[in-house]
Amino acid sequence: MFPAMLFVLGWNENNYVCENKRILYAEANAKPVGCDANGVSGFSWFGCAVDPSSFTRLSVMDINKGVLTDNVSIPISFMGAEASQYLQMYQCIETKTTTTQTKDGKTRDVTTYSYRMGWSSSLESLTPEKVPYAKTICTDLVFAGQNPPFPVNVAPRTSSASAASFQAGTHGNSYTIPSSIFSGKLGTTPVSLAPFSASFVGAPVESAFKTVAA
Repeated sequence: MFPAMLFVLGWNENNYVCENKRILYAEANAKPVGCDANGVSGFSWFGCAVDPSSFTRLSVMDINKGVLTDNVSIPISFMGAEASQYLQMYQCIETKTTTTQTKDGKTRDVTTYSYRMGWSSSLESLTPEKVPYAKTICTDLVFAGQNPPFPVNVAPRTSSASAASFQAGTHGNSYTIPSSIFSGKLGTTPVSLAPFSASFVGAPVESAFKTVAA
């Protein structure tokens, strides 16, 4: 374990030094250029408006590509350079704490279970024999013995998709910005999925939770 830690530490230090060298080199050598890409060459920097007409239409199918395939029925798409989803489900969450107690010279492990309703990016499992107690805390958990599954046509946790590139600068003579530069670095605008709730396929939530009017 110790050699592995040394390797990771050395890699991190080397990466930090190399990144700093790149930044310093860019600050010292990059020449400012205008927003017309015609004739521009060499190591340069620019600050220009993005051309919205160069954006790509991205959909839920793109975001979940390679993970799940049954996304065709979700009619969510928009124009942009990158899209991401962070999927969570409101469910009953179990916390298990084990402590060692000593009494009369004997030790034993004591496990305490606690429950709360909350958001989680993965399906939370409940200890089967503790479900009756869990139901007294998670009062919406009325029928089934476990939390309902995630929708089957979207991927849990975080997934993303990027356009191959977009354009910035003077229309007709703009710069091409490849995804290797902007992927994972752009600001985001939340998109409400509430209008599309009927499109997410999974076990009926009524089988595990009460239906609550919003």
